[in-house]
Amino acid sequence: MFSAPRHGPIWSAFLALHDRGVTVDVITVAEELKGRGELELSGGVEYLASLVDAVPSAANIEHHAGILEERDRRDRLRRTLDCLRESVDSTPVDEVIHEATEFLTRETRRGSARFPAPISVADGLATPDPSDGWIIDGVVPRGGNVLQIGYPKSMKSIGYFDLAAAAALDGQWLGRFPTTGDLRVGIVMMEGRPRFALRMLERLARGRGRCADDLTDRLHFWHRPPLRLSDPKAMRGLGRYCADRELDLLILDAFGYAAHPGTNTNSDQEVLEQLQAFSALRDTAPGLTTWMVHHARKEQKDNTGARLTDLVRGSGAFGQWYDAGLVFFRKDERSPVSVRTEFRERTALEPFAFLADDAFPAEEGGISTGWLRLVASDRTPRQIEQDEKVAAIAPLVVEFLRANPGASTTAIREGVGGANTIVDLAVEHLKRANKVVVDVGGAGRPTRHSLSGGYRA
Repeated sequence: MFSAPRHGPIWSAFLALHDRGVTVDVITVAEELKGRGELELSGGVEYLASLVDAVPSAANIEHHAGILEERDRRDRLRRTLDCLRESVDSTPVDEVIHEATEFLTRETRRGSARFPAPISVADGLATPDPSDGWIIDGVVPRGGNVLQIGYPKSMKSIGYFDLAAAAALDGQWLGRFPTTGDLRVGIVMMEGRPRFALRMLERLARGRGRCADDLTDRLHFWHRPPLRLSDPKAMRGLGRYCADRELDLLILDAFGYAAHPGTNTNSDQEVLEQLQAFSALRDTAPGLTTWMVHHARKEQKDNTGARLTDLVRGSGAFGQWYDAGLVFFRKDERSPVSVRTEFRERTALEPFAFLADDAFPAEEGGISTGWLRLVASDRTPRQIEQDEKVAAIAPLVVEFLRANPGASTTAIREGVGGANTIVDLAVEHLKRANKVVVDVGGAGRPTRHSLSGGYRA
């Protein structure tokens, strides 16, 4: 395919050096050509040196190779047509047609050669499943795309900060889920203040009995860099840092701030191209897990049962992209955070919740100091919500029984109000706490309740 004859030997030398594991540069190529007696034929050392500055960047090598391949095919077609044109008057027509047909068949096959052959069912089933391991055991697979979604104030940032600290310090995420440990993590934070983020990481390290210095060389932090997912130059720079620092996990918070200005987030094509540019960092840093944070739509009410892709704009694009998803939500800033998982190929975990265990909770409007731990609850979010309702209605049951000693279960339900199930659970809770005792009468008589001691909510 070389239009300049001297480029053939040079390319051959490249391949030979590469096959032997030798670095390809001006000196090694010159020595290889000299040993073959082809150095002067190839233009000499001066010409080899000029090629270093003459060639374009390797970043778009596949595109450039495609251009060269297309030009070569055009040249072959032009030469073949010239030969056919010369022979059409002196060669039988059938032979000319046969020669032209063979050429077109070869070119058609050559043009489709890059498209792989299909895989048979038998071969596919015989191929072992890849075992990439986990970033978070059972929650985040390694080497894939992770999408984290949450409403404002749902502790999204603190959640992935805790993951970064756990992964770097060989700990457990939320005090419950083991991480691989000894991983290198990068965080690209496109919003907020750097001091707050770094202080939060320091507090989470202290919560594990470690210090911020232990995160050095394990956790790398960018704050509001000039990054656009649609900017190839910026993405190449980020990819080089990921490779140089051998990052295992890269977290980008958040898509809206890194998306190309004017991106229509309802356009699947625009969104997917930018998400794919993010995960394409693995081309530079193989094995990298890419974690994208995205904000849920503010105008949508909290819907804990909604699919992850229903919570964001451009849902079709995000749905095509992620391998594992996490949804963070909570009713208010004093409520526990509920986490729901989604996987493309695995069964989702049972939803769980976590609380912040703070050494020195801040006063209203203040800033917390000291260590911080995020602790996953052994109760499901539904159980926590139910327990909160029971705790809220229990004092009303106590007050009603004080005013109506000996009231029946039906009377308590009617007098207190609310869902019967919650009222009954509140009564059971008070009985277990020895705040209410039950006096069961004869057959057919209703169960009687009376107070035993006081009750403090």
